[in-house]
Amino acid sequence: MKKILFGLLTLGTVVLGGCYEDKGNYSYNFGDINSVDTLRFTPEAYSGLNGWIIDFMKSGEADTVTERVTVNPTFSAPDKADQMDYYWYRQYTWNGQTVKDTLTTPGYMDVLIPENGNVSYRVILELRDRETEISYFTQLTVKTREWYTNSLFVLHGNSTQNQRLGNVEFLGDEPTITLDAFERSNTDPNLHEPFKNARVLGFRMNLYDAEMVVFKTNGEAEVYNPFGLKRLQDTYFVMPPVAVGSNLFVAKTLINEDPAGASNDFRCVLSNDGRFYISRSSFRFYEPGLNTENTEHLTTDQYRVSIGTRTGDYYVFWDDQGKRFIHNTIGGNSFPRFDTDGRETASLITPVLDSHIDAGILAKLSGMQPVYAYMNNFNYFQSADEMRFLFYDPATESNMMCMLTVDGGGGKTKAVTRADKDEESTAMFAADTLSLDGLHIEPGTPVVYTGAYSLDFFFYADGSTLYRYNVQSGDQDIIYEAPAGYEIVLLKFRQNTDYQLWGNLYRYLSIGLNRNNEGAVAEIKLTAAGDLDESFEPQLYEGFDRITDVQFCNERMYTAE
Repeated sequence: MKKILFGLLTLGTVVLGGCYEDKGNYSYNFGDINSVDTLRFTPEAYSGLNGWIIDFMKSGEADTVTERVTVNPTFSAPDKADQMDYYWYRQYTWNGQTVKDTLTTPGYMDVLIPENGNVSYRVILELRDRETEISYFTQLTVKTREWYTNSLFVLHGNSTQNQRLGNVEFLGDEPTITLDAFERSNTDPNLHEPFKNARVLGFRMNLYDAEMVVFKTNGEAEVYNPFGLKRLQDTYFVMPPVAVGSNLFVAKTLINEDPAGASNDFRCVLSNDGRFYISRSSFRFYEPGLNTENTEHLTTDQYRVSIGTRTGDYYVFWDDQGKRFIHNTIGGNSFPRFDTDGRETASLITPVLDSHIDAGILAKLSGMQPVYAYMNNFNYFQSADEMRFLFYDPATESNMMCMLTVDGGGGKTKAVTRADKDEESTAMFAADTLSLDGLHIEPGTPVVYTGAYSLDFFFYADGSTLYRYNVQSGDQDIIYEAPAGYEIVLLKFRQNTDYQLWGNLYRYLSIGLNRNNEGAVAEIKLTAAGDLDESFEPQLYEGFDRITDVQFCNERMYTAE
């Protein structure tokens, strides 16, 4: 008779799934069973979707080296540890051939690692008690890894034309801080300091590859595989052609609110001079409405956008020039993907239009300055229909929030009176305002929101202090204090959604810090309630120049604990 018992064992701060196999020997007493309480590997393993993963970094050399993986179990009966046998059942590909073998080495396994190639060992580890014949099993993958896999990129420099792309990478317990990641990994003689004038970073994951986009101060943009920093696309792919006589499109902000790799992963980039480009399912941007026949389409000289957000069908922006809301229809699932033909189609069918918001609402916003915009609970953007715009009133030194609801709420349009006309017109959005008690957030203040939390709050920084603000109650709570002398200049979650393949990456918040010409990045972890997770010690990565931007880049199936 065979019986399988599944259990959960703690490994550090992560949960380990394992199973026991009962060989049918019932002469033992349950109190005598030497169970495996915990397992720890050296090098340190991290949790994947199919068990534990250990990475060995490729050096780029031509050699093959032998590396050792050690398992360190703790037992319920430590004095019986010598009664345990170890079986490493392995499958891997070497020189084009599939190899299956079994090692019986006690507590360790040696593996061959090509320094300039790839290998992945799929391992089932069995710990068998010779006395009871009860076995414990766990799965392990040991593989080579490109530089900068599942790591944090840091754009830093003390002038706009003297930037470097740094990196913080974990391989084991300690972080590896690289000040110039490209210099370390570059094998392309045609590329020379490609990040020197970089300004904005973004990330997406398709079915096969990771992609990091880099926008530059000269109006160009490039796409790289962040794992190894190999260039995938140049600016002619990423950015649409600029008309003769037009200003360069210099990126200021990337609006990135969808799960990277999902079918609706739209992105929008805003420029210094108030224009915007849109992309879908790749970093291939287009100018909306460029060739549309819609007579109400607003050309780029008729607006100057400063902040914006989106729902399933619209991007909505605040137009600083016209002191109004404008929108761009993106069409949901029916919208074309952006290959060359798709880019042209998008330019034809996506006009930029006045949103015709109620004149009374616009009057309330008169004299106010735009600060930040987000879609409330945007993790479910296809069903969420409320967009929130945060404004600052310099006269009263207070903040107001304007909420726009798609189709007036409930899927219906709403008749409103235009300020410049007597007749009624059909508005795309209903609007309301809310005074935010006790809040004092000016333009340029670091603010971040994630829809992965069900509670109604966002985070912002004031000097060296990070706050959580509850929109409904007006409560403000201190979440983090930066080290002495540092000012918080940037807030960015590792990922902004609780996408199922990424575990809890949305709980890790990267915090850019500057102190004179010095830069650093702190990382904290939040609980499900948005509090500081006391089980995770806040990290501080120093040695950088002034922080410009950060971007975490992860594999498609990756979780952090």
